[in-house]
Amino acid sequence: MGGFKYIFTYIYNNPFSYVIITMTLTTTRTLIMCFIFVFLTLQKYKTNLK
Repeated sequence: MGGFKYIFTYIYNNPFSYVIITMTLTTTRTLIMCFIFVFLTLQKYKTNLK
């Protein structure tokens, strides 16, 4: 639990870390969306090949 307290204190004292966290979350979401898109596209191609 002490680790969480330290992380929250760090975030609270460094407003710039909010930007980093937001960018990380956005990038992760974008990567997941791309992965899902590619996966669905591949599934579509597989059904078309049959």
